[in-house]
Amino acid sequence: MGDRVRCGWFSFNVLEIGYKSQLGDGTLAKRPKDGFLLVRLQATSSAGETVSIPSLRLETANGELLPELEDASGLDGWFGLLRRVDPGATETGWLAFDAAPGVYGLRLSDGVLDDEHTSMVNLPFQVGFTIKQ
Repeated sequence: MGDRVRCGWFSFNVLEIGYKSQLGDGTLAKRPKDGFLLVRLQATSSAGETVSIPSLRLETANGELLPELEDASGLDGWFGLLRRVDPGATETGWLAFDAAPGVYGLRLSDGVLDDEHTSMVNLPFQVGFTIKQ
């Protein structure tokens, strides 16, 4: 965490990690099955054209892959699902995962389906939080 990781035509940097028991407030708040693991990510493109930053996944200690939430609209600074980055530009935002307590890695990808490049960033500590209902 904190170091740039090259993956295909992207350089990724995990800036911060957080945990929440819900996203948003009131009756419209989103509540997780397990808990919201949040990753603040910076992505820089070295592609020669505008490209999409792919959806990323968490990997558990036993190899299970957990996808990003499709809707984390209650999260300030959410990266969103459709995220484009211009050549040489950098985008920063929060990714959200519904994740039980445990040890995780963030599986990075360049998003190229027929010749995907991936890298792993180990998240620096074990998720060990309790959600109060």
